[in-house]
Amino acid sequence: MYRPPRRASVPFAQAGGTIRGLDPQRTSETLVLREGRGQTPLRLTRAPDFCVGRPQRGLTPWLTSQRTSETLVLRRGFTLVELMMAMTVTALVTVVLGGLAMAVQMAREHARGLEEATLQAQAATDRIGFMVEHTGTYRTTGATRIGLAVVSTKDGFLAPPDVLVVWSGGRNGGMAAAGLQARLPQAHELVVYAPHPDRPHELVEMAFPGVQTAVDFDDPLFQTTIRSLLASKSAEAVTLVDRLRVTSGFTSFFRGSSTIRYGAARFELTVSPEDSSLASVAPGTPEWYALPWAQSIVAGRSGLRQGTVNVELQLEPWSQRAEQASESQTTAVPYFGCVSVRHVYEP
Repeated sequence: MYRPPRRASVPFAQAGGTIRGLDPQRTSETLVLREGRGQTPLRLTRAPDFCVGRPQRGLTPWLTSQRTSETLVLRRGFTLVELMMAMTVTALVTVVLGGLAMAVQMAREHARGLEEATLQAQAATDRIGFMVEHTGTYRTTGATRIGLAVVSTKDGFLAPPDVLVVWSGGRNGGMAAAGLQARLPQAHELVVYAPHPDRPHELVEMAFPGVQTAVDFDDPLFQTTIRSLLASKSAEAVTLVDRLRVTSGFTSFFRGSSTIRYGAARFELTVSPEDSSLASVAPGTPEWYALPWAQSIVAGRSGLRQGTVNVELQLEPWSQRAEQASESQTTAVPYFGCVSVRHVYEP
């Protein structure tokens, strides 16, 4: 049986089949042409002037007119295979566009997270630098002592130096302007920077208003005193950073040792000249003058000493809390800061 292609033009004489629904009184009519049993019907349309005489029975008489040759345009719909191919292409395009949109959204969130992490790190280091510059000095029975120290919040093999203690006179500073003090610092005059004891992903500034406890920076139990202050109910914490990377460490080498979670904040204090160098030389000697004094300012019984605090903060750029990210999937970015303070040293 002859099967004309879609939208093909064929003569009526070659169409074959049967015609149903013909109305001889109409000048314009759509004919349904069936090629055979089980085949899709094709719709054939004749023009207004298609028939001149009264149609007779059958297909050929009905198509008789003054025109000896007439053609019909056969219009057919999409096949099932074509529809499936179109749906497949549409699905692929949708998947590609969805993945592209998701990638753009993730890149946008990452860039925004990096910007916020950078702002937090900058604000934290600026705040720490401001307090360090207001550090006071005191002298009781020994040599001049600056009110700076770095300790750790936990014991263990990998316990990091994550606590910075500054004798600044409180949150408003001003202790450096008060000059050399002949007394020990008080707890309410201290400002401590450390990860929060319960939320290690937060770096906080802690103060102890109303606590009159004397604190000696040269005391062997100084670290224990600071830990007790951090755990006391009088401690007031202000969050500076809420994106610290959280890592884990062990308390010892032995099997079965407990795991401790740390906030990724590190502090390092270096003093020049060092305490050991000052203890090994006598004032006024050539060795005394050869010590690495700040800006080479030294006299027979005194010298300009410099303390430098280095800060490292590892911050997560994502908007979710940093403690939710596993160590294998961390994308923490390190930020560094440095601040120095000078004071006159007298043995």
